[in-house]
Amino acid sequence: MKKSILQLSVLLFLFLYPLAAQAKENEELESYPFNKRYLMAVMPFEDKTKEGSYAYLGNQIADQLINEIFSYGRYRLIEREKLSALLGELQVQTTDYFKNETIDKIGNQLGAELMLVGSIVDISQHTEKRSLGLISKQETYLKLALEARVVHVSTGEIMVISKWTGEEKTAKKQALVAVKDDAKSSEDLIAEAIKTAVKEMAYKIAKDAPFKE
Repeated sequence: MKKSILQLSVLLFLFLYPLAAQAKENEELESYPFNKRYLMAVMPFEDKTKEGSYAYLGNQIADQLINEIFSYGRYRLIEREKLSALLGELQVQTTDYFKNETIDKIGNQLGAELMLVGSIVDISQHTEKRSLGLISKQETYLKLALEARVVHVSTGEIMVISKWTGEEKTAKKQALVAVKDDAKSSEDLIAEAIKTAVKEMAYKIAKDAPFKE
């Protein structure tokens, strides 16, 4: 009897612990008082992939991050249009975003206390084909990896680091002459992966947000 109770207790622990951990990870964050929030500028993400063909996603990721981070009420955020105009005036290259002198220059021009700089580390995909008799299935996996850090403009101190790596999947099935081709395009997979990544990264950035004393 005691053995059965012990086994049941272990099973309950194994089942409930992951749920409790997930709930804790996704706990609701309280907003900071407005005068406790740092003013932050979110830079376009730099393309550091091997292909080097995803620079166009930099602004998209930054825009989505701004919207998600703003919802937590832990930072004051500079409007992207104002940042874009300044970057155009200064003719700053994306490869300069991580340089301390660039962070200092842009921060001072905008009055930003913090700067969020990030990079697209990897966007890659591979396809796997499986055959079961008359039925074949082709699955495409897209991997996305992003990194971001929040830097104090005056001191250069890194305040928060957030990384995300994950996959999106789509499939195409064929049986004899019938084809079920509802596979998503690469752009759709990228968009879905970015949406997931941004939500999780924004939570991490907000959760670890510093506040003014």
